[in-house]
Amino acid sequence: NFSQHARGVAVKQYFTKESKIEINNFRMLPRNANGIINYLASFEMHDDLYTVQELGLVSLSDRVAAEVTFQERLCMLRGACLAVRELHRRSGGPIVHRDIRLPNFLLSEAGRIKICDFGISRILADSKKTIKTKGGTLAYLSFQPHEVQMAITEMLRKREQRAKQIKGADWEEQDGYIPISPSSDIFMLGLVLFRLVMQKDAMTNDDICEERKADLTELSDMFSGGPLLAHLLEFMLSH
Repeated sequence: NFSQHARGVAVKQYFTKESKIEINNFRMLPRNANGIINYLASFEMHDDLYTVQELGLVSLSDRVAAEVTFQERLCMLRGACLAVRELHRRSGGPIVHRDIRLPNFLLSEAGRIKICDFGISRILADSKKTIKTKGGTLAYLSFQPHEVQMAITEMLRKREQRAKQIKGADWEEQDGYIPISPSSDIFMLGLVLFRLVMQKDAMTNDDICEERKADLTELSDMFSGGPLLAHLLEFMLSH
């Protein structure tokens, strides 16, 4: 009877020590939540770690958004909001995803939008507003809120100054603190919603670093619900 009950799964392979953080966070996720990809199991083989998770049919992308109707894009928009809500309403403290991008939302076989890829996510206790970070690159923090990018930039600047003074120092001990809160996820979600509807970026990284405001005029005039969505995004994308 195996063929009658078998189902497709996704197996993800990890190569770094930091992968244990993602796997531990993955295990803490609520099971069978409407908007979160289901963690099924994890195992180790040949010194590499693997997780087994629910299979998504396709990740959201500009190509997928271009192939569906406007009404279907609005349904995807709602699904993305509900997915992030599932993370933030977790009992015991919200899960801050920190990498909310269009490709990190999957369309499931049941037609639901589910969020995935918890590589740099953190579980945030109610009383904890900052977290110690290891690593020194803005590359994986693309389109993060202004205050996060500024904190990382300042950290890298200080490391560069120290590196000139002390050759061969252990920079792992000189990591700093960056602000992590659900509000940063909301900011990135706002960028995703705008891109789903308008199929272009609301802001560039330079716009974010310079604290410029997104131009929502075209969105407001686009459809009957445009003014309401523009009003919402005005707050989601505030610095």
